[in-house]
Amino acid sequence: MKTKRLALWAILVTVGLAFSYFESFIPLSAIAPGLKLGLANSVVLLLLNSGDIKGAYAVNTIRVCIASLLFGTPMSFAFSITGALLSTSAMALLSKAKNVSPFGAGILGGAVHNMGQLIMAAALFKTFSVFSLVPWLTLIGAACGALTGFTVLLLIKNKHINNLFSR
Repeated sequence: MKTKRLALWAILVTVGLAFSYFESFIPLSAIAPGLKLGLANSVVLLLLNSGDIKGAYAVNTIRVCIASLLFGTPMSFAFSITGALLSTSAMALLSKAKNVSPFGAGILGGAVHNMGQLIMAAALFKTFSVFSLVPWLTLIGAACGALTGFTVLLLIKNKHINNLFSR
């Protein structure tokens, strides 16, 4: 593995952790338990936009593990890692399609992240009643994903950001 790529991944894990920490101060849990904007997914979208699927999985997985150790609980880890891996997979598949921007991938990623969390909730609590939240959480996830995708669209217009991701 090239040193530049490894250093970039480390920086992006750190940026993702900073976003995770920042989001912990935004009181969205009144809307839905554990709700966050998902800004940490912007680093995943940046990697996917550059074609680095392996990096997207590595950075997101490491970020979730460290964030859970620092700010979370074993239960929050279970929800976060399930949502993160499922949303990264969905965004990676979509990023391979032509004419799909980070905005579209962000919307899908936000919605799918919440579906992963509902699947984990159903498994842990042994109930399917959590799926009654699908419409609401899909809408919220898509809205938060749109915000993340829009942020990435702004970032990739910057030539210095693009130079970081050139191989």
